[in-house]
Amino acid sequence: MDTLGLPTLVLSGVAAGAYALYALRGKSDAPSIPQIPMLQFFKSMRSSNEFSQFTTSALPNGVGLVKVPFVGKAYLLRHSPEAARVFHSSSEATMSFLEGTRTFTRHFVPASNLRLSNLETIGLLAKTLSPDNLIRYMPDMAAVVRRHLDRLPESGTIDTFPYIYDVVVELVITIFLGFQSPDVVAQIADAIRVSDLEQYLRNPIYALFPSLTKTRRTAAHESLKAVLAKIIEERRAKGIVRDDLLDRAVEKYQGDLDLVLSTLWIGIFAATVNQFASTAWMLYHASSSPDVKAKLDEEIAALGDDYTRFLEKAPYLEATLRETIRVHLFGMSARRTMEDVQVGNVTIPANSLVLFLTATLHMNEEYYPQPTEFRPERLLDESGECPHEALAKEFKLLAFGAGKHPCTGMRLASTIIKIVFSILHTSLDYSFPEPPVMPRFAPFGVQRPAKPLLMNYKKVHTHA
Repeated sequence: MDTLGLPTLVLSGVAAGAYALYALRGKSDAPSIPQIPMLQFFKSMRSSNEFSQFTTSALPNGVGLVKVPFVGKAYLLRHSPEAARVFHSSSEATMSFLEGTRTFTRHFVPASNLRLSNLETIGLLAKTLSPDNLIRYMPDMAAVVRRHLDRLPESGTIDTFPYIYDVVVELVITIFLGFQSPDVVAQIADAIRVSDLEQYLRNPIYALFPSLTKTRRTAAHESLKAVLAKIIEERRAKGIVRDDLLDRAVEKYQGDLDLVLSTLWIGIFAATVNQFASTAWMLYHASSSPDVKAKLDEEIAALGDDYTRFLEKAPYLEATLRETIRVHLFGMSARRTMEDVQVGNVTIPANSLVLFLTATLHMNEEYYPQPTEFRPERLLDESGECPHEALAKEFKLLAFGAGKHPCTGMRLASTIIKIVFSILHTSLDYSFPEPPVMPRFAPFGVQRPAKPLLMNYKKVHTHA
């Protein structure tokens, strides 16, 4: 805070408070479209089901408005086949994913990050995460998980979410940067935590003073530039070529450390933030349902250590992963309209921020009877396969997006979750003594518990 100065903080607080009062009033600039008061909108985010029920009743025609501090007016779309088609299948020239993302992040992200085009990052990630490269990375991914397991005592209790975060972030760093020392891994992991906007959205201080968020992220960005420079120099001195994200970014940006680091930061953050939480929830649900656990035991045992078979030969594991995300993902996707867009009988003007409320699909009883129940079987077809690609094309399951804007790293994300989950699931006899305490406010990604979710474990076997 000292870097901002007291006068700046006071003025920012007054401005933020005034804006918040304006946003809370609930009056609409478009009387024919219902506007949800911001406080009610965010209070409903205690669970996907509560959020879905609230927004469905508040938006009888499927479209509404909310005013978000520091962002402005946003149009809300609850799920319908037409709204999903318009939102997810429109081109960048009609509804821009890139501009929607920037609208949300510009108050929280260092200016150096905003120099980077998301399209450039997506292109580099797509090349790095090709199916062949992904298979090449699998042994390293498994080695990281087993190394963390080896550090555990034979039995004990762990805080599930932080433990799996540490596993996943080191795994992702290994994919994009190669094996690094524990000190480097810890420094990068701390920086990724700083990047996680959910911690700021839950904290009223950061919500009122977004410049504090940008200051913290800028400091982390600068400290990592020195780390990255050493890794690049070491590779050059030793002639190391891995053809990973670091090599590709260095080649593309010709040594511009800001752009190289921004690319890696985005890649590591995107591959970590929801994957560790999804893995933790999968462990919880597997432990809580003997039937689910038994089916996973049988399928994973049949696959053995050939993790390449996870890509095609693990339908129940795939269904469990997708059901976990369905139950726990809020997933409000953002777009900015580049021209007028028609949704039903509502015209959304050009240059408007639009949020698609994924929970209104995933908690829709028409598609998912008893939607709060965890049942992977609901995502299996008559042949026992999990047709997740077909469900995404029909906009019935949006675990990793759909249409023209699917998640670039969805193959990596699902592989990370499957490998980490399967190794932990088969290496530990585990249980959760207490149910999770859910937060009063769970923002945009996969939910995380408000209090530590403790897991009791005992090792059942070790790997050489």
